[in-house]
Amino acid sequence: MARILVCEDDKLLSRIIERILCGENHEVTLVTDGNSAIDKLRLNHFDLIVSDINMPGKSGMQIVYFIRNIIQLPTPILLTSASSNSDQVRRAKKRGANDFLPKPFAVDRLKRKTNQLLQNHKRLSIISA
Repeated sequence: MARILVCEDDKLLSRIIERILCGENHEVTLVTDGNSAIDKLRLNHFDLIVSDINMPGKSGMQIVYFIRNIIQLPTPILLTSASSNSDQVRRAKKRGANDFLPKPFAVDRLKRKTNQLLQNHKRLSIISA
């Protein structure tokens, strides 16, 4: 079981993502804006962050910056967006996002990407310990 923070301003989509990830036996915390995401990150440990790029308050890119440069955590980050141009994906990865999932996405793609990120992070944690 992993603790996953989901940052998604579309309440229906956030509930769908929550149901999918809880179905994989993960503990999910939902936030609907970037400021709330940063507040949660200051107080809690998460094993994975799934965030929309276009969020009210702080954007997904600003959340990535906060995680990588302010609190300096290696927590895997999966960004999502309905606008998935290659320049945006490159910028996200350059800033520290681990992967990108364009919307709309299939349930199996979300499961596959989250499981891959969690497994890779766990493997790297074991190696560096």
